[in-house]
Amino acid sequence: MNPLHLCGDAPDVPDLRGERIQTFAHGLAGHPLFSDESLERLLDDYPRSHLHVTTMGRCFAEGGWRTGEVVGLRGSEILRAVRDGHLWLNIKYLHAVPEYAALTNALYEEIASRTGRRPPGWKATTLLVSSPGAFVHYHADSVPNILWHLRGSKRVMVYPVRAPFAEPESLESICAGAKDEALAYDAAFEADAQCVDLHPGQAVMWPQHSPHRVENRAGLNVSLSTEHMTPEVRRRVDVLRSNRVLRRLHLGPRSARSDGFGAYCKVGLALLDRVLQRVRHRAPIHYRIPATFRVDPNSPTGFHDLP
Repeated sequence: MNPLHLCGDAPDVPDLRGERIQTFAHGLAGHPLFSDESLERLLDDYPRSHLHVTTMGRCFAEGGWRTGEVVGLRGSEILRAVRDGHLWLNIKYLHAVPEYAALTNALYEEIASRTGRRPPGWKATTLLVSSPGAFVHYHADSVPNILWHLRGSKRVMVYPVRAPFAEPESLESICAGAKDEALAYDAAFEADAQCVDLHPGQAVMWPQHSPHRVENRAGLNVSLSTEHMTPEVRRRVDVLRSNRVLRRLHLGPRSARSDGFGAYCKVGLALLDRVLQRVRHRAPIHYRIPATFRVDPNSPTGFHDLP
């Protein structure tokens, strides 16, 4: 099966430089790697440290995002808890599993062959398995990702990459690994949001650093999220990382442009910042939020609170 098929109203292959919203069709819906049986087998033996499970309020306005843990459950029990409860499960580092790594590589190789560009040197894959009605809060990522939707239906809301939707200081800290991806949200932002509804066999990619949030509409939702790094993507990350350095030196960066002589100077400054971080033995920040619940397939919510 050819993994990527372009639909009639989306004549272009995704541009991995991450400069605009792009939707396209793919041929992964119904792939055996994403059946219940395959997901259960994957979850049976998957390292629990690589499973990131969360719950949240019943609607976006409630918030209430919390982290949980998976203990002593078989894959079938985890999947049942997600299907019947109110959970969002990220199966991280899926690119370390040979079958899924091969699929990810095939997708990017096909994109490269159709665009005439080299495939990205760095790729990462996460499988998202989530309940009907679950959602992801307003946030931005440092690198672009493609959301390949496989099962259920979901809605993605994408916002402009500028203040007040994303303050420069916040994006700079995200790119430097100095904070998590969460951004301050205001309901007034909805007037400028672009809405993308996804069904199985559809995919979306939005501009790098775009604030976004995700809402599940119906059914057990399964999506493949792939991240990648191209020279253009790396340069944008480096520019914002360097702007953070300049800001801390009270030099007041004025531009986030990733082209021109100034941008390449900032790439050098970002490299120096990384070297100094290593020399000072400052490890990248890992955000570990204490678990407040445990996945429980026998609970209507799919979990029970920890004492």
